[in-house]
Amino acid sequence: MPGRKVFVVSLHRSGTQSVHDIFLRSGLKSVHWPVLHGEVDIQAMVAGRETDLEFVADKLAPIVEDCDAISDMPICALYDVFAMKYPDSVFVATERPAEDWIRSVRWHIGTRTLLPYEKVGYWRYLPFRPERLVDATDADLVGMHFRHHAELRSFFRTSRRLKLVELGDLKSGEEICDFLGLPLLQMGNIDCMKQAAASTIP
Repeated sequence: MPGRKVFVVSLHRSGTQSVHDIFLRSGLKSVHWPVLHGEVDIQAMVAGRETDLEFVADKLAPIVEDCDAISDMPICALYDVFAMKYPDSVFVATERPAEDWIRSVRWHIGTRTLLPYEKVGYWRYLPFRPERLVDATDADLVGMHFRHHAELRSFFRTSRRLKLVELGDLKSGEEICDFLGLPLLQMGNIDCMKQAAASTIP
C-alpha cells in the first residue's frame, strides 16, 4: 500500500497499542504516540496551541510522511483534518465501552496535568478545557466518548475510509487486516484484549 496512510483514530486506552502491534507484525512502518521526529520533540511544539488542530496536524506531518500508520494521542482528535490533508488515507478505530474506558483513563492519568497531546484529544470535546482529568466529571467523559464515535461515523458515513470495530471482539484484528488488505492477524493476546475491554485498568 505505497503512499497510503493509515490513521488509528481510537480514543487512547482503547487498544491502540494492540493495533500498532498488528501493523508492525504486518511489516508496516508504524508509529505509536508520535512524540519525536529524530531529535525534535513535536509534542513540545504544540504546547499552547492544543486547540489549533490544523497547526497540530502540520507539526505532525514529518512523522506522518515517514510512516505507513500512526496511532494514539493526538491522532483521534485530528481525523477530519487528516482526511482532508491525505485524501487517499484510511482510518481504523477500536471502540471500548464508555464506563471501562473512563476507568482506564482515570487510572492511567491520575491527578497529573494533562500532556499537550492529551489536551488536544480531550479539549476537542470538553469546551471548558480541563488542565487535569480529575477536573472532568464522568458525565463529561461519557459525553466525550459518545461524541467521538458518533462524529466519526457521521464524518465517514458517505465513504468507505473508516473501519470501526469493538475492543475485545475476537475477530477485530482480522477485520482490520481485511479492511487494509493485510495478511489476517489477530490482536496480539486475545485474552488480554477481552480483559482490557471489561477491566478497570488497561
